[in-house]
Amino acid sequence: MRRLFRGAGLVILACLYAGLLAAMPGAFAQTAGPQSQAFDVVAIRQIEATRFFREGNSSTTITTAHKSCDYSGEHVSCQLSLRELIEEAFQLKRYEIAGPDWLTEDLFVFQATMPLKTSKDNARLMLQGALRDRFGLSFHMEQRAIASYAMIPAKGGTKLQPAEDAEHRKLLSIGGRGGAVLTMSPGQFSAVAISLESLGKNLQSIAGLDRPVVNMTGLSGDYKVDLHWSQGEDAEAGMGPMDSGLRNAVKVQLGLELEKRQIPMRVLVVDHVNRTPSEN
Repeated sequence: MRRLFRGAGLVILACLYAGLLAAMPGAFAQTAGPQSQAFDVVAIRQIEATRFFREGNSSTTITTAHKSCDYSGEHVSCQLSLRELIEEAFQLKRYEIAGPDWLTEDLFVFQATMPLKTSKDNARLMLQGALRDRFGLSFHMEQRAIASYAMIPAKGGTKLQPAEDAEHRKLLSIGGRGGAVLTMSPGQFSAVAISLESLGKNLQSIAGLDRPVVNMTGLSGDYKVDLHWSQGEDAEAGMGPMDSGLRNAVKVQLGLELEKRQIPMRVLVVDHVNRTPSEN
């Protein structure tokens, strides 16, 4: 009986260990996933990123449009730089990738077929595998200090209004489970209920900032936001033209400061990648 119990215990431990491995996110999934599944067919073609025309004393430069990845049925199609393909495959932002400058210079038409009803998540794992196979991509993840805007309470504290009253709970249901009803127009941004993490992402997008806005207030939960500002043209270097007015509105109306800092973040560091893909 002791032998039987000991053997059963080993089986239970093995199952628990397998469960723990299956639950590990991030780096483990990225190394194991792409090798176990792949696109049925992949075709990659490099095209001109810019074209130059000269007539007499005048010249014209035409930039080829970039097209984000379209996942439709059995097909995936994109028209992106190699950096953008890496961003799509690993669902990272520009500042979360460290690699050679030329990653943005060349443009590729990427087309692939996959089994019907393949999810976007699995298709992106397949894209990771295609980048490894066709461009020889290898990488590692590490913590790096990234130029960011830290969202912190302004002097005197925040003026945030929690979105907890019945009226706003009713409005929030319009946006679906966990959704926020957003309204955006020049000089105005409002949300029925939004987390400060999501607010930071929206501020970065609205102002065209080249660095992330990171919530460092220590506050969680959803808040009512109704920002109004005058668009200015006296933007600081590296900031969008709306930023001076928007930044002041965030401080005065929400009691939040956007402070430049170097903040540690997890970054994909490209160890090796070929500039041109292997042949189709």
